[in-house]
Amino acid sequence: MRTCIGCMKKRPKYELVRLVLSENGVLKLDPTGKVSGRGSYLCCVSSKIGKRVKKELFIKESCMNYAIQRKAFTKAYPGEVNLGSIEELPVKKDE
Repeated sequence: MRTCIGCMKKRPKYELVRLVLSENGVLKLDPTGKVSGRGSYLCCVSSKIGKRVKKELFIKESCMNYAIQRKAFTKAYPGEVNLGSIEELPVKKDE
């Protein structure tokens, strides 16, 4: 179980997308979950295809907004976070 830094709900890892802070302070998606470095999690958008659930690499807009309001990125990552890199992350409206 992991915690979304936006909505603060605990969810299984497969329902979240991992963000990693690179050496130059840029936040990037970690689709494999194996990139080294400090990571945090946000809820991702998923779509149902029949009985299967497909995870998409888009962050839920509401969780992103909560994380920005709570200043969760500066709390989760020690040091300098390039806040401009947050705007470049793929976000999708909640369904």
